[in-house]
Amino acid sequence: DRVGLLQDKTAALLVRRKRLATPPIRRPRWSARPALRYDGRRLRDVRSAMNLHEEKSRHWDEKYQAGLPGWDRGGPSPALLHWLDSGTLSPCRILIPGCGHGHEVVELARRGFAVCALDIAPTALSRLRMVLAREGLDAHLIQADVLYWQPDAPFDAIYEQTCLCALAPEEWPDYAAQLY
Repeated sequence: DRVGLLQDKTAALLVRRKRLATPPIRRPRWSARPALRYDGRRLRDVRSAMNLHEEKSRHWDEKYQAGLPGWDRGGPSPALLHWLDSGTLSPCRILIPGCGHGHEVVELARRGFAVCALDIAPTALSRLRMVLAREGLDAHLIQADVLYWQPDAPFDAIYEQTCLCALAPEEWPDYAAQLY
């Protein structure tokens, strides 16, 4: 594996290149634990986990329904544009966790990337779907919790910009494990 990390104050890009023909089999981290965990809390059963997932989804969806979130700059990250223009990042299969309105998704799709965009908020993904259709672009959009979603194949790159800061600090180790 070749891992390179490029970062500035506003964004980080993790690029992983694998030479494996098939992805390694991974078990979700929580499956080995005696009790389920969600948002740093111990849960007694799967129903509790599902209820918390729905609560989390509603929480983020309400932010998007209320209008343009304060963290949305209205366009792709300047750091990402620099990496694309300089050739540091070239077309590949890329994941964008916590994509929100997906300005980076649109830019990467426009430049020939195979983009997989992941977010827990259905409103954000619905709006992104409309923008992609209007632009005649394609990306794979998934509504799921980034802490539990498992890809069907490894990605060549992961563009992480805002998802980490949306998670509780006690969830950061689980999130980092998901990215690897």
